[in-house]
Amino acid sequence: MILYTKLLCKHLRASRPVDRRTFSSLGEYIDSADVEEAESKSDRLIPHIFRWGVGNRHVAQSKNRYRPTHKERNTTVSIRANYFELDLTFEKCKIVYDETNEHWEVLWHEHGKLNGKPFPIKKYGIEASKIEAISFAKTLNERLKSQPDPDDLEQDIHGNIASSQGVEKGVTFDRILQSWVGLGRVGTRPTARAFSADYHGYENAKHMAKTFKNE
Repeated sequence: MILYTKLLCKHLRASRPVDRRTFSSLGEYIDSADVEEAESKSDRLIPHIFRWGVGNRHVAQSKNRYRPTHKERNTTVSIRANYFELDLTFEKCKIVYDETNEHWEVLWHEHGKLNGKPFPIKKYGIEASKIEAISFAKTLNERLKSQPDPDDLEQDIHGNIASSQGVEKGVTFDRILQSWVGLGRVGTRPTARAFSADYHGYENAKHMAKTFKNE
């Protein structure tokens, strides 16, 4: 009788529909099919140590953040063997995993610069950080596809818009900062420097950006 009861309970649990819906921190519905596809590739678990700790929904709130933030919190957990793999691709952005800072990061080019938004595991948690990055990347990709390429336009401090075509590669005008940005190097390290059109003057700032780029 006891064995029959156990088998019946097991059958009921297996036949019960499972709600696989996932919501981002903004309350948006996220289709977790992409994450499920990655999970189905391997059920093998491996031990892994997260140097900066593992967060959750409670820790994600600023008032509950770990303090001090620079302190190491080595946390050993079991994760899927293919956790650090992500086959998703986007037209205007991409998702990478930063091993040093232990976060999933969305990278994209806008206003002539490389931009990034991190989703730390120590803040969101192991799976949640990955899901948040995917959700943000999808929204960002749609926004970037629906707007004109800002690299083809420049806007001075008076609001006049003109074509920036013909400006040498590595020099661009940032409409948000109202600055000319030059991409150069300091030693062997690539560096971007912005020169304010309001402070230096529009043409002088452009000249300074070109000079920095060619140094």
